[in-house]
Amino acid sequence: CLSDSVYFNGSAGANGYTLTNFLWNFPDNTTANIINPVKKFTTAGANSVRFRVIASNGCLADTTKQVNINDSPVARLGASSPICASDSVYVTDTSSVGTGTISNWRYDFGDGNIINRTTNTPFYHHYTIPGTYTIKLVVNSNLSCKSDTSYRIITVNPAPIAKFGYSGNI
Repeated sequence: CLSDSVYFNGSAGANGYTLTNFLWNFPDNTTANIINPVKKFTTAGANSVRFRVIASNGCLADTTKQVNINDSPVARLGASSPICASDSVYVTDTSSVGTGTISNWRYDFGDGNIINRTTNTPFYHHYTIPGTYTIKLVVNSNLSCKSDTSYRIITVNPAPIAKFGYSGNI
């Protein structure tokens, strides 16, 4: 996934000589000169990676492979605020992903309630205690890519109390 590190495992045979240099070339014009580098790619899609080794006799070998990097989803959380205590916040989602589909939505409502959903249909969440809450959303794609966290701050105001009395019989 685009936000993940890729761990490369180089291997080479020296055919009786000592390997003196390792060189990895990545599509963003960066390089690494160790046998097992770690790389975060800057673009999704097919990325051409070249691995070259040089032996002590001056001979070299190289190989190039395509590394497919999937888009990470983008979490986008919507929520109505402010609300009154005992009311519900209307939660919406407009998350997206360029490769694959979103398969899981994880909501943390900041009040001790966490839910996992498999659909992005809007829904209501009920708050009973006044205060300020942070709702967090993380989404995952069917290709096992995870989004960054989307945040919404919700204000829950105290609800007014309505009372009345009366005297005598009517």
